[in-house]
Amino acid sequence: MMTANFAKLSSYGNYEYGKVPKRGYTTIPLDGTKRYLTRLGIPYVAVVRVENVYGNTYFPRTVGYVIRNRDKARLDAAIDVRKSKRMPKPLTDIILAIREISRAAHRERDAAEEAYSQSRYLLASNSKSRKNNYYNLKDRGIVAAYKSGTLRYVGQSPQGLAVYEYGSGGMSCFHSTLHPAGVERPLVEGHPEILEVAAKDKIAGVSIQRLVATLEALPEMTDGFIRVDPPRKYSPRSVICWRCGLEGHRANECDEDENEYVA
Repeated sequence: MMTANFAKLSSYGNYEYGKVPKRGYTTIPLDGTKRYLTRLGIPYVAVVRVENVYGNTYFPRTVGYVIRNRDKARLDAAIDVRKSKRMPKPLTDIILAIREISRAAHRERDAAEEAYSQSRYLLASNSKSRKNNYYNLKDRGIVAAYKSGTLRYVGQSPQGLAVYEYGSGGMSCFHSTLHPAGVERPLVEGHPEILEVAAKDKIAGVSIQRLVATLEALPEMTDGFIRVDPPRKYSPRSVICWRCGLEGHRANECDEDENEYVA
């Protein structure tokens, strides 16, 4: 440990936990930063907390470090440089990033459904959270690509999703719940009535970290867009309409003129 002429506040020769360092010193957490202190030659002393175990046995436990305020800037700069080197390199192909984050969302969708069917609710919740985050990043990429002219808005699907085409011939497209405001929404011809997108494996060489870094770097520009509700998927035997008694839809989706009421 680098020796330092610091004020000692405990019998162990270190700062005590919960005591405020004197003026000119600051406390840093026990989070792996110590190796930077040693590398930079920054003097420090430990912050300890005296704990009791096995009855009357007491011992000090290190919970942080104290350094001089003037050394804190050097430490922060070294940590920032290290973090910048660890950051994944963003992709230059925004279409690739949108496509792959969409596939990642589909994989998490399937993982959530499988976990839920097995009553593994924590895993299902975690997968659903990641799925929602990936869809939000996908929308951010779609908005940026549309505003730059890379994507073309062509209308809506039968379920009301926005359809954005890219490439030549309109053979490839993305779906989103974001429609450009004030733009006509024609029904896309030849589009499937119910959209069922199968999950696909990620391509080699493109990590989730790179996709997230690419799309998170884009500004959030949802102004000028209108969000619609996503289509809901129900299990045919998990939902029963209380109005008509038929399966497969909820009461707020029921068309009483078409469905005969079952008492």
